[in-house]
Amino acid sequence: MGMHDELYIEEAGSLPDADVTAGAIFETKAFPRPFLMQYKITNAGRLIDACGRYLECEGYLEFY
Repeated sequence: MGMHDELYIEEAGSLPDADVTAGAIFETKAFPRPFLMQYKITNAGRLIDACGRYLECEGYLEFY
């Protein structure tokens, strides 16, 4: 199984999938050394960590 991080969706409009509701939480192993950290995708589509710092993501961010 292994460790994962959590990704919180602030507003569903920032995602291409129409079935995702605002406030949904997904799991991801896309970040180096996953350890139950919490991240958020903002209304503007930006990725931020639990401390409120903006993160730059290169490539794809897979979550499920």
